Amino acid sequence: MDDVDKFVSEIKRVGKKGYFEFPLIYYDFLYNFPEHQVFLYYKDETIKWMRKEDTNIADFKEIQLFFNKTLQLKYSSLIEDLCFFFFQGIEWTDNIKTERVKSIKDLCHDINEIVIPVKQINISSKKILDVSLKNKIKSKLIHLINKM
Repeated sequence: MDDVDKFVSEIKRVGKKGYFEFPLIYYDFLYNFPEHQVFLYYKDETIKWMRKEDTNIADFKEIQLFFNKTLQLKYSSLIEDLCFFFFQGIEWTDNIKTERVKSIKDLCHDINEIVIPVKQINISSKKILDVSLKNKIKSKLIHLINKM
């Protein structure tokens, strides 16, 4: 379904509360699954959305083929390590607001507000990091993101 307003209307009709989880634009710009027909982003208590066909996502087909191949080869640590940037979930009671947007910018994180939640950092040894190391990791990640 490529009409989020209709979809949300139906969800509200059948349930007064619930949980809704979805991939963000970053995920689909990498993998571009054909089943995903819209981009969604939750901000200011509103699900903002845009149909994929209204973007230039098709221009990145060769890049997406590469990333799809990495998934086929079972390489998923990028998604696992940064899942909080690739997916959002919302819980609602009674009402869900939606807004169709015209700019991809409305579906993206504010780059100046990106913070890596310490609890989300994947540590294979399962050891707890000390605060100085956490801050170094955060600083490096912010530096890398700012270079993009």
